[in-house]
Amino acid sequence: MSPISSSAPSFLARACFTFSAATACKDQVMIFDYALGGIVTVGLLVYLVFALVRPERF
Repeated sequence: MSPISSSAPSFLARACFTFSAATACKDQVMIFDYALGGIVTVGLLVYLVFALVRPERF
């Protein structure tokens, strides 16, 4: 049985409980990676659309 009850919010149900730094939770790191990748992707998309619409500035 999970140490967190079934009535807990879903973000608590996926909490990472580890006993050492060597077995650290990868989910929290991946969330940062996905967020950073999303920000870079959106920035690149905005840049490319702007360069397509206003090519004389480039």
